[in-house]
Amino acid sequence: MIDSTPALQRVPVAGIALFACLAFAACGNDSDRSLWERRFAAPAVPEAAGSTQLTGYWEGQVFSGGVRLAIEPNRVTLALKCDSAGKKVAQATARVAVDGSGPATLTLQDDLAGGDVDCGFKFVKGDRLTVRPGGPGVIEVAFGNASVAQLAKLADLAPAH
Repeated sequence: MIDSTPALQRVPVAGIALFACLAFAACGNDSDRSLWERRFAAPAVPEAAGSTQLTGYWEGQVFSGGVRLAIEPNRVTLALKCDSAGKKVAQATARVAVDGSGPATLTLQDDLAGGDVDCGFKFVKGDRLTVRPGGPGVIEVAFGNASVAQLAKLADLAPAH
Protein backbone atom coordinates (compact mmCIF):
# COMPACT_ATOMS: atom_id res chain seq x y z
CA MET A 1 0.00 0.00 0.00
CA ILE A 2 1.28 3.44 -0.89
CA ASP A 3 0.91 6.10 1.78
CA SER A 4 0.70 9.58 0.37
CA THR A 5 0.62 11.23 3.81
CA PRO A 6 3.63 13.52 4.23
CA ALA A 7 6.26 12.09 6.61
CA LEU A 8 5.92 15.00 9.05
CA GLN A 9 2.23 14.21 9.56
CA ARG A 10 2.91 10.50 10.24
CA VAL A 11 5.51 11.09 12.97
CA PRO A 12 3.17 12.74 15.52
CA VAL A 13 0.67 9.88 15.17
CA ALA A 14 3.43 7.31 15.71
CA GLY A 15 4.73 9.29 18.68
CA ILE A 16 1.29 9.46 20.25
CA ALA A 17 0.79 5.73 19.72
CA LEU A 18 4.17 4.94 21.31
CA PHE A 19 3.41 7.24 24.27
CA ALA A 20 0.01 5.57 24.77
CA CYS A 21 1.58 2.10 24.77
CA LEU A 22 4.25 3.11 27.29
CA ALA A 23 1.71 4.86 29.52
CA PHE A 24 -0.56 1.80 29.45
CA ALA A 25 2.32 -0.51 30.37
CA ALA A 26 3.41 1.77 33.22
CA CYS A 27 -0.10 2.05 34.59
CA GLY A 28 -0.91 -1.64 34.28
CA ASN A 29 0.97 -2.70 37.40
CA ASP A 30 0.11 -5.36 39.99
CA SER A 31 -1.85 -2.97 42.21
CA ASP A 32 -4.50 -2.68 39.48
CA ARG A 33 -5.06 -6.43 39.30
CA SER A 34 -7.39 -8.53 41.39
CA LEU A 35 -5.75 -9.82 44.55
CA TRP A 36 -6.71 -13.31 43.37
CA GLU A 37 -4.73 -12.87 40.13
CA ARG A 38 -1.57 -11.75 41.91
CA ARG A 39 1.30 -14.07 42.72
CA PHE A 40 3.41 -13.31 45.77
CA ALA A 41 6.94 -14.02 46.87
CA ALA A 42 7.18 -15.08 50.52
CA PRO A 43 7.85 -12.32 53.08
CA ALA A 44 11.57 -11.58 53.40
CA VAL A 45 11.69 -12.29 57.13
CA PRO A 46 9.04 -14.35 58.94
CA GLU A 47 6.97 -12.27 61.35
CA ALA A 48 7.74 -12.78 65.01
CA ALA A 49 4.97 -13.87 67.35
CA GLY A 50 3.14 -10.81 68.60
CA SER A 51 4.49 -8.62 65.80
CA THR A 52 2.49 -5.46 65.18
CA GLN A 53 3.43 -5.17 61.49
CA LEU A 54 0.00 -5.17 59.86
CA THR A 55 0.81 -3.89 56.40
CA GLY A 56 1.13 -6.45 53.67
CA TYR A 57 -0.87 -9.06 51.80
CA TRP A 58 -2.85 -11.62 53.82
CA GLU A 59 -4.94 -14.70 52.98
CA GLY A 60 -7.38 -16.93 54.84
CA GLN A 61 -10.91 -18.32 54.96
CA VAL A 62 -14.25 -16.82 55.94
CA PHE A 63 -17.70 -18.40 55.96
CA SER A 64 -18.32 -17.68 52.26
CA GLY A 65 -14.92 -18.72 50.89
CA GLY A 66 -11.37 -17.49 50.55
CA VAL A 67 -10.37 -13.97 51.50
CA ARG A 68 -7.35 -11.86 50.65
CA LEU A 69 -6.61 -8.58 52.33
CA ALA A 70 -4.08 -5.93 51.33
CA ILE A 71 -3.39 -3.62 54.27
CA GLU A 72 -1.58 -0.39 53.42
CA PRO A 73 -0.88 2.54 55.78
CA ASN A 74 -4.02 4.43 54.71
CA ARG A 75 -6.18 1.98 52.76
CA VAL A 76 -7.35 -1.60 52.65
CA THR A 77 -8.35 -3.85 49.73
CA LEU A 78 -10.59 -6.81 50.43
CA ALA A 79 -11.02 -9.64 47.91
CA LEU A 80 -13.46 -12.52 48.36
CA LYS A 81 -13.47 -15.78 46.37
CA CYS A 82 -16.72 -17.71 46.69
CA ASP A 83 -15.90 -20.80 44.60
CA SER A 84 -12.88 -23.05 44.24
CA ALA A 85 -12.54 -22.24 40.52
CA GLY A 86 -12.24 -18.52 41.23
CA LYS A 87 -15.05 -17.53 38.89
CA LYS A 88 -17.11 -15.85 41.62
CA VAL A 89 -14.99 -13.09 43.09
CA ALA A 90 -15.56 -9.67 44.59
CA GLN A 91 -13.07 -6.94 45.43
CA ALA A 92 -13.14 -3.38 46.75
CA THR A 93 -10.81 -0.78 48.24
CA ALA A 94 -11.44 1.87 50.87
CA ARG A 95 -9.44 4.45 52.77
CA VAL A 96 -8.90 3.67 56.46
CA ALA A 97 -7.82 5.45 59.62
CA VAL A 98 -5.57 3.24 61.75
CA ASP A 99 -5.65 3.23 65.55
CA GLY A 100 -2.72 1.12 66.73
CA SER A 101 -3.41 1.28 70.48
CA GLY A 102 -4.37 -2.15 71.86
CA PRO A 103 -5.72 -4.33 69.09
CA ALA A 104 -5.29 -2.34 65.90
CA THR A 105 -8.50 -0.89 64.52
CA LEU A 106 -8.96 0.04 60.88
CA THR A 107 -11.88 2.46 60.65
CA LEU A 108 -13.34 2.73 57.16
CA GLN A 109 -13.31 6.24 55.73
CA ASP A 110 -15.34 5.08 52.71
CA ASP A 111 -17.82 2.28 52.03
CA LEU A 112 -16.07 -1.03 51.32
CA ALA A 113 -18.44 -2.96 49.07
CA GLY A 114 -17.96 -5.31 46.16
CA GLY A 115 -19.63 -8.12 44.28
CA ASP A 116 -23.29 -9.09 44.16
CA VAL A 117 -25.83 -11.24 46.04
CA ASP A 118 -24.06 -14.46 45.00
CA CYS A 119 -20.59 -13.33 46.04
CA GLY A 120 -20.15 -10.02 47.76
CA PHE A 121 -19.68 -7.96 50.88
CA LYS A 122 -20.65 -4.55 52.17
CA PHE A 123 -19.11 -2.59 55.00
CA VAL A 124 -20.12 1.04 55.40
CA LYS A 125 -18.09 4.12 56.20
CA GLY A 126 -17.34 4.10 59.94
CA ASP A 127 -17.31 0.29 60.28
CA ARG A 128 -14.24 -1.09 62.00
CA LEU A 129 -11.98 -4.03 61.26
CA THR A 130 -10.16 -5.12 64.42
CA VAL A 131 -6.79 -6.78 63.88
CA ARG A 132 -4.85 -8.80 66.47
CA PRO A 133 -1.61 -10.77 66.14
CA GLY A 134 -2.42 -14.47 65.91
CA GLY A 135 1.02 -16.07 65.91
CA PRO A 136 4.09 -15.90 63.66
CA GLY A 137 2.98 -14.50 60.29
CA VAL A 138 -0.72 -14.66 61.24
CA ILE A 139 -3.30 -12.03 62.14
CA GLU A 140 -6.87 -12.38 63.35
CA VAL A 141 -9.27 -9.96 61.68
CA ALA A 142 -12.75 -9.23 63.02
CA PHE A 143 -14.79 -8.07 60.03
CA GLY A 144 -17.28 -5.91 61.93
CA ASN A 145 -19.84 -8.25 63.49
CA ALA A 146 -19.72 -10.63 60.53
CA SER A 147 -16.86 -13.03 61.35
CA VAL A 148 -13.33 -13.44 62.64
CA ALA A 149 -10.74 -14.91 60.32
CA GLN A 150 -7.15 -16.00 60.73
CA LEU A 151 -5.09 -14.70 57.83
CA ALA A 152 -1.55 -15.79 56.96
CA LYS A 153 0.88 -13.27 55.54
CA LEU A 154 1.51 -13.79 51.83
CA ALA A 155 3.98 -10.96 51.26
CA ASP A 156 5.15 -7.55 52.34
CA LEU A 157 4.03 -4.45 50.49
CA ALA A 158 6.16 -3.52 47.52
CA PRO A 159 8.52 -0.63 48.26
CA ALA A 160 7.28 2.77 47.10
CA HIS A 161 8.81 3.94 43.81
